[in-house]
Amino acid sequence: GRLSLFQYPQGINLHKIFYTPATDLLAIEKDNADHLLDKGAYYYGEGQYAEAVEYYRLAAAMGSTQAIANLGYCYLYGRELEANLS
Repeated sequence: GRLSLFQYPQGINLHKIFYTPATDLLAIEKDNADHLLDKGAYYYGEGQYAEAVEYYRLAAAMGSTQAIANLGYCYLYGRELEANLS
């Protein structure tokens, strides 16, 4: 579903959202989860796991099953999140 700029899922860092590049804000407004997923993958590949997790959370909130899987991987291996094997 469409994610409004004022309806963020729990766990999203609002401070980072307000300092997000315009292309990312446009992706949120246009419900473009693929852009956010790709950005998360870029940050993950660079070892910037905290940034990757933020983008994966946004894409997951838009319904991206790949972003949900990527978040699961981050939880499994403790990438900027406490490992959760339950």
